[in-house]
This record gives sequence, C-alpha cells and structure tokens, in this order.
Amino acid sequence: MRYVLGAIVLGALLPAAAPAQVIRSTDFTVPPAWSLLGTGTNNNDFGYRTTANAGGAAGEAGGRFTRTTSTRYYADRNLGTPLPLSTPITASGRLDISDGNSADLGPGLVIGHFNPATAASIGIYFNAQLETPYGLYMDAIVRLGPSAIIQTRITNSPMAFVDRTWNYTWDPVGGIYGAGRLTTTVSGPDGGTVVIDVTAAQAAVAPVFDSFGMYAAAVSSVNQPTWLVETYIDDVSYTAAVPEPSSIVLATMGVLVPGARWLRRRRKA
Repeated sequence: MRYVLGAIVLGALLPAAAPAQVIRSTDFTVPPAWSLLGTGTNNNDFGYRTTANAGGAAGEAGGRFTRTTSTRYYADRNLGTPLPLSTPITASGRLDISDGNSADLGPGLVIGHFNPATAASIGIYFNAQLETPYGLYMDAIVRLGPSAIIQTRITNSPMAFVDRTWNYTWDPVGGIYGAGRLTTTVSGPDGGTVVIDVTAAQAAVAPVFDSFGMYAAAVSSVNQPTWLVETYIDDVSYTAAVPEPSSIVLATMGVLVPGARWLRRRRKA
C-alpha cells in the first residue's frame, strides 16, 4: 500500500494542465448570461440595451459610467478558468462613444478582460485628459494591479457617434522584451493601432483575468455623478477557457492501476 500512496503524492506534485481556450461570442440580440453590478447608483446607468448605438443590429451592452466609490461592471464573470498573462488573449467587437467630459474617473472604464478582485485588466481604456487638450481620451491598457498601469494613447477626445470596430491581441512571448505585447486597433477617423510591450519584471507580477466586459473600478474618494463616459459595445468575441482534467488526477490514475496490480499479486502470493 505504501507504494500506491507514494505514487499519489508524486502525482500531486505535478503542475495542473493549462486550460484549453475557446472564443465566446454574443451579438446581444437577447440578454447574455452576464453579471451586472453598480448600475442605478450615483447616476450610473448601464447594462443590456435593446438599442443599436454601436452600429450592429438591435441589442447591445453599455450606458453611462460615472466617477463612483464602488466597483461597477456588466460582464461575463465565468470564463471557465482565470486567464494568466502566459496565455494568448484576444477580443473584438463594435463600439460607439455617445458622451463624455473632462471628468477624472479615477481608475477609468475598461472594455476588455479584467479581475475585479485585483483591478487587473487588459483592453481599451477611457478616462479624462487632465492636461491640455482637456477631454476624454482612449488608450490601450495593461493594468497589472491597482497602481501598476501601462497604457498607450490611441486618441485624445475621441469623436462621438462614430460606429467603430475594435480588437486587441495579447501575445505572451511578443514585444521587444519577449515578455508580452498587447496590440490594439480601433477604427474611425481618429482611431489607429498601438502596441504595449511588457518587461519580464512586469510580467512577473502575473495577474489573471476572470471576467470580460465593461469594468470600472472604485475611486478612493468623492462621488461625482456628472463626471461620466457613455459608451456601447456590440458583436463581441473574446477569449475564455475550458478547464481540462488536472494532471494531478491523470498522474494519480496512471499510478493507481500499477498499484492495484501489485496488491493483487501480493494477495495471490
């Protein structure tokens, strides 16, 4: 019996298998099984809509996000298994910016993959331009945590009521440092493509993302219901994960059979 138990312990020391990835899509013609948090407070008004602001068919996600001292999101909170920076991550869709002002939203609004427990996020980012020229801006972002933010400007003062498409791709071994590159493209007359290259030290922070959608982290102080951004997304596709059997289980199964045979031989002897 000691040999079987020893093999089980050995199996438990092996790393778990990496999750398989899938691409999920929704066109919002019907409400998806997304989670909603924080709408209806401090002039926040967002979630599922039957409108078509983003340029697709009727049905979309979005609305108004304000500077608020609580976390808000409308998102798919069940991606299967959290996605680490060591795996490829991608997303795409339609976008429309309907309103925004020179408002400091604190951590801002992210459209992309995120983790509300750590504020880690990756995707497209909206916040206020606090220097000249004042106004709303749109960036690509890799946020490793609450105070570790890497961002690159896509445009100052993005034009409102422009039907846009967008996409981003995270390559975990790309970039000039070989530690990861985020490539983000937003269409439109003021759009473009930008990249963010992450260093090995930054990648070592190892954030994970367990959600996808629209996410605004809490500000530390001062609710401002008139400081806002209003935006909508539609026809989204995004990376999720499918958990595979753990190698702990597989390794254990592999050694239990020989162990059982050894026990049978002992009984026959």
